Amino acid sequence: MHINKVYLKEENLWVSYDLETVNEKIRLNATFIRDGIQIHKVRNLGSFKMLCKLKDRDSAIAVAKELIERANRSKRSPFLK
Repeated sequence: MHINKVYLKEENLWVSYDLETVNEKIRLNATFIRDGIQIHKVRNLGSFKMLCKLKDRDSAIAVAKELIERANRSKRSPFLK
């Protein structure tokens, strides 16, 4: 189920937040899309509290930036050009 979708202009990325069911467990995921191609996916973002937070556009953008920052700690980050 789709939760929210935000655009990060400075990164030229769309971030889609979705719920999916895997083995009868519900997971909250973030999918990062650039030029129509999925470049990264973060699974199991958090709890119901996080779900509520992601409904707000500004909070969803802040979480996306935080996830990008966390991924950029790796040399193989898909966000590093």
